[in-house]
Amino acid sequence: MDMDKLIPESMKEGSEEKLPGTDWSPMQRAIFDAVQHETKNISIEAVAGSGKTTTILYAMNLVRGSVLFLAFNRAIAQELREKTPMGTDCKTFNALGHALLKRKMPASQLDKWKLSKLLKPRMSSTEYREFGFELIKIIGSMKGAGMLEPPMPKDFQNYVEHSEVPMDRIDYASMILEELWLASLDVENVFTFDDQLYMPVYWDMTFPNYDTVFVDEAQDLNPIQHMMLSKLAERGARIIAVGDSRQAIYGFRGALTNSMEELNSMFECVEYPLSVCYRCAKGIVKLAQAIVPQIEWSSTASDGSIVELDDGIHPKDIPDDSIVMCRTNAPMFRYAVQFLKYKIPCLVVSNFGEQLIKFVNSFEVTTTEDLANEIEKWRKKEIAEAESRELFHKINRINDKARSLLPFCDEYRIKAQVVQALERLLRSDTGPRLCTIHKAKGMEAEHAFLLRPDLVPGPWIDPESKEYSQEENLRYVAITRAKNNLVFMMEYEDEE
Repeated sequence: MDMDKLIPESMKEGSEEKLPGTDWSPMQRAIFDAVQHETKNISIEAVAGSGKTTTILYAMNLVRGSVLFLAFNRAIAQELREKTPMGTDCKTFNALGHALLKRKMPASQLDKWKLSKLLKPRMSSTEYREFGFELIKIIGSMKGAGMLEPPMPKDFQNYVEHSEVPMDRIDYASMILEELWLASLDVENVFTFDDQLYMPVYWDMTFPNYDTVFVDEAQDLNPIQHMMLSKLAERGARIIAVGDSRQAIYGFRGALTNSMEELNSMFECVEYPLSVCYRCAKGIVKLAQAIVPQIEWSSTASDGSIVELDDGIHPKDIPDDSIVMCRTNAPMFRYAVQFLKYKIPCLVVSNFGEQLIKFVNSFEVTTTEDLANEIEKWRKKEIAEAESRELFHKINRINDKARSLLPFCDEYRIKAQVVQALERLLRSDTGPRLCTIHKAKGMEAEHAFLLRPDLVPGPWIDPESKEYSQEENLRYVAITRAKNNLVFMMEYEDEE
């Protein structure tokens, strides 16, 4: 079969989606040949910027029968739905589970407030405001972990200890969490987003029959998603998984740190590389090779530049189309305050910012002097409790939260001004993007700045722990956000 005749119009020469060069690379052609002529399950190890989406879209034209493309999120599914071959089911894992639940229970409804409604009668309004949302998040984590057997009390305790529940409420919260878990399984006609993944497996439902299932961002899957793939494979589906094992950085929120490796073992996948990076300049790829030796630059790559500074950069010298990344939140928010001070717009891309606003509003004070004092009292109390329980992993998070807010207290006089400043940073539509490295994944820019490179890997992470490999992955993700210019810098010290 002539491969060139199968190339969709959007991928032909002259299209923005066509990879650099005049032809597919040998690695891509090897993948296409395996997809078209082999029957075994496949995993594609695709480095950052390697054109994996273009490759997988083309590969879909080479398979016969029914095809399911599982996208990482709804936005990607919607975008790719218009690009996948006609007849392809393009959806998320959640959409797949949703359809199964509606088939079993046509009258059932998605209700994102289901757990909130179950939780509120079990605790006071003050307790709910203080840590109710944390308990709801934990239920989602437990279901994402595929806990099909009844959890033990120590399981609930362990999850709470690794959450943001106040240290002095851990025992009580663990008891409430157990009640909430059992209640969440009893309500059959109402389901949450987490139930969309969990309940079809928990109820051992019959999954639909597809000839081929393509899975994108396979390095970020959690155990329950692996179980869903197993259900599809049991129905005869061939699995083709695409991902980058060195971009696995979401272990903290329940993703498997070795998802690609687990998939290879589970489905006996034949592994294929996609190791040419079309995004990054040569110098940036060379730096990334210290972490991922197999990554290569393309034949059209520019030299690029890497700059290492011993100090910071004034906000006015950061180009608008840049990304500024940091391992932790506090240095990023300190830098954001400098942007505010000089009236230079920037966007802080952070869910943590909303948590900070809620945290600030929890203190019944007016001035920032009193706010700073209350934050410091909270910090000392939480650290003392963490040390007494030997939960040392929480200390860095406690400090990070407090230190993210103190620069605002120095800059403003009234608590309301702090809230307004945070809201302005989170809602700006101009200026460079400031974010943690976790949030930067999926982004790219001509100019990328890594703020406080000494924090990657995190000095608080045990080099012998499994978390340390995630830290190396974070550095790789940060490096490969830059197309041409990468700058390592320390914090900016205001001359005033």
